[in-house]
Amino acid sequence: MSSTGPRRKRWSLRRRLALWTALLLACVSVAKSVLVFHSLEALLLERLDRELLHELEEWRQLYRDAGIALLREELESEALEYGADQVVLRFFDARGELVLEGGLADPDDATLAPPTGLAPAMHHFETRSSGPGRPDVRLLSYRDPAGFAFEFGHSLADHRALTTRIVWLFVLSAGILSFFGALGVSLLCRNALLGLESITRAVRRTGEGDLGPLAPEDVPSSEIQELAHAFQRMQSKLQSMIAELRDMSINVAHDLRGPLTAIRCAAESALTSKGSDELRREALEVTIEQCDRLVGIVDTLLEIAEAEACGVAGAAEVVDLSALLRGAAEIFEPVAQDAGLRIELELPDAPSCVRGVESKLQRVFANLVENSIKFTPAGGRIAIRLEEHGERVRVEIADTGVGIPESALPFVFDRFYKADPSRHSPGNGLGLSYVASIVKAHGGEVAVRSEIHRGTTFAVVLPRARSI
Repeated sequence: MSSTGPRRKRWSLRRRLALWTALLLACVSVAKSVLVFHSLEALLLERLDRELLHELEEWRQLYRDAGIALLREELESEALEYGADQVVLRFFDARGELVLEGGLADPDDATLAPPTGLAPAMHHFETRSSGPGRPDVRLLSYRDPAGFAFEFGHSLADHRALTTRIVWLFVLSAGILSFFGALGVSLLCRNALLGLESITRAVRRTGEGDLGPLAPEDVPSSEIQELAHAFQRMQSKLQSMIAELRDMSINVAHDLRGPLTAIRCAAESALTSKGSDELRREALEVTIEQCDRLVGIVDTLLEIAEAEACGVAGAAEVVDLSALLRGAAEIFEPVAQDAGLRIELELPDAPSCVRGVESKLQRVFANLVENSIKFTPAGGRIAIRLEEHGERVRVEIADTGVGIPESALPFVFDRFYKADPSRHSPGNGLGLSYVASIVKAHGGEVAVRSEIHRGTTFAVVLPRARSI
């Protein structure tokens, strides 16, 4: 038997977005700080190099004008002005001997030799350490054409302090930016996702069987509002499906109870009867008749479900509706005459073709004609018309029967629906539902219009196909 530990609770979307925003802003700020630091470092060094070159010219001019004595006075003046720990000067004569040094120059420095590798009138910049615990120095080395050499530099302590302060300023700003960025994203997400909490609660209620309403107007985000409206539509569809399923269950039970009761009564009569074999034969005939009725109901339900789920594309063929309607009229002509009705045909001479399953289309129009015969009093008429409109074929079956109440028209294609609430009229209420599902599976539409005591017209529109 395996066991798993407690499931770790995941962070909410709002917290994760806030965290990732803070991390992103922090990374961007750090990258920006590094870029600014290096750019500022290069800019300050470039500026210091220009100052060193300018001072070098002054030192050279002083040496040419007054010699080493004036250089020494100028060094002391520089040390007083900038501080002895801020400047460094070394002067080598033409023989390479150290003549003058001061400021940050370390007497124990092993690099007291004059600069080498420099051509006359050339200079060289470098950043050199001035010893443990002492700041680095930006040093300018120069060899004069006359043979003497200079090493002159400034401490980088002030530059390092400035760049350090700027770096800390960027670090502080990065922290502040990350904090307020995360806070802003959290607030925005809270407002944007506020409606999701309502939708989540509604989904949970739906899972528990409660299809209570959801108020999309309370949701601030238009996108979440659209989701809420879609969820509302789904709830309405579920409610209608549940209501339809409930009604269908009641109707199925009602329609199955009649045949089952008749079968039981016939079987009980045959079992208890002491009469002749003729009575038992009649009981068996009733049983078979009612079983056929039950099978018909089940088969019709299965065909409706199959048409709604799979359509008819795989078994479709080109069908001539003109010929099909003439055949239906011939079949029902004797029945109509017995009922005192006449059937009128308004069909084109040329074939009018659609693509579909001929047997299913035959049953569609047979159901409609049979329905008209059933509800049309003697002396009435039934008209079967076919017209072509562009890429569509329209078939109308109109009668002069009793009509359908206006309140019942939206429901006539529902399963087991009967306009007669007492359900005493013949039929099981599946004929028109079968018509609607098969026509829809053929890519068509079916509609009905009716007036009480003036008649009913069913219109079937199907996509036109090439002639046979």
